[in-house]
Amino acid sequence: MQWLSNDESSNITISEDGSNNLDLVLTGGNVGIGAAPTVPLETYHTVASNAQISVLSSPTSYAALAVVERDQAAAPANKFGEASVWGFQLYYDALPNVFRIRSGNETTITDRVTIARDTGDVTVGAGGTAGFNTALTLDGTNATNKGPRLAFGRNSTNVGLIGTESGLAGNNSDDLFIFAETGHGVKIATDGAVAPRLTIASDGLVTASSGIVETGGVLKENLLTNSGFDVWSNSTLEDVATVDADTMASDDTGDWTDSASATLAFDADHYELATSATNQSIETTFTALTVGKLYELSLDVKNGTASSQPLYFTWYYSGAHNGNSPTFTTTSSFVTHTFVFEPTAAATAAYIKVSNDMSGGNVELKNFTLKEVTPGCVAADDKAMDGWLKSTSLDIWRQHNDGGTNTKDGSFYALKSTTASTSQYVWGPSFYNKPEWSQRFAGRTVTFGCWAKTSTANHCRLGLGDGSTSYSDYHTGGGAWEWLEVTKSISASAAQFFWGIYNDVTATDAYISQPMLVFGSAIGSGNYSRPSGEIVNCEKFIQTQINVTPAAADDKVLNLEALSSGKIPKGCKAVAMMAEVKNSSITSDQGILWGTDSTNFYALACNPAVNNVIHNVSGRVPCDSSGDVYQKVTEAGETLSGLYQYMSAVELR
Repeated sequence: MQWLSNDESSNITISEDGSNNLDLVLTGGNVGIGAAPTVPLETYHTVASNAQISVLSSPTSYAALAVVERDQAAAPANKFGEASVWGFQLYYDALPNVFRIRSGNETTITDRVTIARDTGDVTVGAGGTAGFNTALTLDGTNATNKGPRLAFGRNSTNVGLIGTESGLAGNNSDDLFIFAETGHGVKIATDGAVAPRLTIASDGLVTASSGIVETGGVLKENLLTNSGFDVWSNSTLEDVATVDADTMASDDTGDWTDSASATLAFDADHYELATSATNQSIETTFTALTVGKLYELSLDVKNGTASSQPLYFTWYYSGAHNGNSPTFTTTSSFVTHTFVFEPTAAATAAYIKVSNDMSGGNVELKNFTLKEVTPGCVAADDKAMDGWLKSTSLDIWRQHNDGGTNTKDGSFYALKSTTASTSQYVWGPSFYNKPEWSQRFAGRTVTFGCWAKTSTANHCRLGLGDGSTSYSDYHTGGGAWEWLEVTKSISASAAQFFWGIYNDVTATDAYISQPMLVFGSAIGSGNYSRPSGEIVNCEKFIQTQINVTPAAADDKVLNLEALSSGKIPKGCKAVAMMAEVKNSSITSDQGILWGTDSTNFYALACNPAVNNVIHNVSGRVPCDSSGDVYQKVTEAGETLSGLYQYMSAVELR
């Protein structure tokens, strides 16, 4: 070792081999190893792997390097972890084999970051040991700072982002992104999709793109009645579309096909149908009807040169008879006769038939129509489907299943609405301000949700009210089905409670499916249910037969949906029936029976006991799988008359 310089006023240089290599340099209070220092301690080596500082300890001890500030006047000899010393320490603990970054506030030492030597697991906060369970653990015990936190930067839309694999724009199946979006809460996206799979809104509402399944939970009870829009006792029969029509006010007889012994002619403002054999007809064809929908045939008829002639409608599919109406008889003036039916096959032809041979005589016809129809509430009042109400400037209809276009999979029917003004709604119940109702909800959290479809933004949303109303977000107006949901904590002193589906843009359509009202803070799309065996009590009696004269052995299936003009739905389980009839010539235990089918018709019997005295009965009658009932006439003579039949309740499946 040689001293190359010993000028105390400038520096001291020590060279191990007498060369000019600067092995150790002391200058101006700075120390340099391998280089002239510019800071208090500096090392340099031409081989990168040799440029190291090692702090060594025994295998069972620890090694540490401290960066501190010290009050020299108060404690000139104190070190890290002692009074009047503050800062950080890099600390390797040889016993649990961990590296720690520790803070020191005088005598208080706290582990801030701990890294396991053998696994690389990291704990941020106090409590890190060798027994880590995760790659990164945030351990927070500081109540003032609310425990462990991660903070991320933001762009103009997303506030903070945690991502795996390929990043936000990726498409790997195992990608996961958690991000906050300005004004919209927290969202979780998977499969590289920016569209969120789970969203926690700023108001706490949780929604999931594929529904929410509560492990170990139970299906929530739907508190709404008639939520499938099945029963419409307040409705009238409304047109959906015209399938075929002929006013017969001009000569379009060429559009009809005459049977062999029938002749159709035009006269001034009507047609004249003449026949010279029994059961002759004229035929019109059209685009195939949809099986299961309701249709209405209508025709005005009058005596011609022949009087009191019986006519009836019939319809065909591929040349095969599919159904026919009851007969109706001509009179001295035009009378409109209508008949509602449900085709069981895709009928493409309808016939107007005359039962008698008129021997060349004729009857007069006009205003033929064939229309698709459905029940609706379109009057300027509050009447709606049973259990609900509507605004006076809102028209509503039952929408028949169409496979997911204007009905939503998960329910057979949907609700269609059209506004004639702004701020129109369907809502309920009518007794919303009765204490026996509102107290069921007082002080509880309630959620209302449904599927909605509209092509107009800011039109359709949901509301819950207890004196003040909380609303869901609007449907976007994108023309697709969207799940809407609103949650409200009902006031403990609430004197009212109601739900509503709001339509805020005039002259605009919306479709609604599968509404649910539940106790709790969430429903989630795809979780619709309604009570099995729900009974809907009709707000008006539903007539299915009016002043009918049953023929002997007039045994038949009664299509309750068609007979009620759609007020009774397809596929109901049972009905509460009332019926009356009289018999002019009593035979013991003979009359009319009703039941499920031709072998089970004893559910309800109406057997008059006194001649010409009306006999009435009421009771539950089960339906077949289509929602129809079977009628069996046990009176052998033609002596029954005045049959009236009403339904007061409908039991759904």
